[in-house]
Order: sequence, then C-alpha cells, then structure tokens
Amino acid sequence: MSAAAVSTPLRNAVPVRTRLLSEADAARAARLAHDAFGSDAFYERVMGFDARAFAVFWGEFFRLALRDARCRVFGIDVSGELQGVLVVTLHGFPATAHAVGYLRRLLARLGPRRLLRYLRFVRAYERAMRRPPAEEEREARCYWLFVSPSAPMRGLGSRLLRTAGITLHRAGYPLATGFVDAGNERLLRLYRRLGISIGSPFPFFGAYAARIEIPTARFLTPLP
Repeated sequence: MSAAAVSTPLRNAVPVRTRLLSEADAARAARLAHDAFGSDAFYERVMGFDARAFAVFWGEFFRLALRDARCRVFGIDVSGELQGVLVVTLHGFPATAHAVGYLRRLLARLGPRRLLRYLRFVRAYERAMRRPPAEEEREARCYWLFVSPSAPMRGLGSRLLRTAGITLHRAGYPLATGFVDAGNERLLRLYRRLGISIGSPFPFFGAYAARIEIPTARFLTPLP
C-alpha cells in the first residue's frame, strides 16, 4: 500500500502536503505527539504514564511503527513543518521480532511497574477492539491522530483522515476503526461531523472510552 504525497495550495498560498512518514521522521513525530497530548488526563489514567514516561513511550513507539510493514504513519506538513500525524495499523501489527525489541527497550527505560501497567492497557484495548478474525484482516485501526497545538490552520486532522481513508480503501480495507476518550466532546463532535460512527461508552480504567468506525468508501466523497 502506498500513498503519493499530495500538495494542496491554500487561498493564502501556504503549502500543505500529506505524505507517508519514514524512519527519518520518527523523532519529529514523537515530539509532536508529546506536544499534542501534553498532560492528557485520559491517557495518563488509562496508560499510567506521566510526562517523562510519555516522552519515552512516544520515542519508542514511533521507532516501532515506522519500521513495521503492517503500519502506515500519515503526516501532514504545513510550509515544510510536520503539523499532524495519523497512525494506522493493519492486521498482524506489530511483527513479533519488532514487538520483542520494543518491549525490551520500554522495560529498560521505564522499569517493570510501568511496563506491566502499559501491557494491561494494551490487553484491555485489544479486548475492546476485538472483531471476528475474518473481519480483522480487512480492518484498519487508527491508533493515534493528533495535530500540533500551534498548527497555523484548522482542518488538518480531517485532511489526514481523508488521505488515509482513500489510501486504505484502494488497498482493500473497507473499514477504519478506532478508540476514543468518550469524555472528549470536542473530538466527538469532529468525528460526528465527518460521518464517523461512535459506539456506546464503556468503562475503561476509571474513565470511559468508545469505539469508532467508518467505511473507508466514505472518504471518496468530499468531507465537510
């Protein structure tokens, strides 16, 4: 699966480009994730990380994601600066060899207590997202979507979703799914506006989460 870079001239002539990120973008993506999530109370609670642990996590996660063939990391540049990222994983992510190295590095840098808490989160996430095996093989999971808090314009997340959705549809993935903080009303309003279905909230580590999904064919028509 591939996605050609797409440049979009805006009315104020600021160039916007969506593209697939590479390993060379790992550090920039990690910094952007850390800035975008900041002190996000939901993810601090469900993952058990503080700011220092999140800095480690993001660095190691993008090191993993950008090396794995079952992961696509879409980025959006504004005037040449990375301003948004969407991480999409496919069935079989992560490859065992990559996962072992990833967990070893997290253990060495975060210690066993934080790693065990993180693994509890991963297991709970997998249970919440579980589908019949035949459906999971044709499903694309949107792991993380974030935009720089200082992005110079609105709508970057929508552009990322549309680029990824079209790419996934053409590659034979009819459904995109995800997991969201059910208390984040601003984000839920965005997803509803884009036609993304939001499931019923369910308890998740003292907070509430929800599944989201959308047929990728929806992205072939213009988004609002």
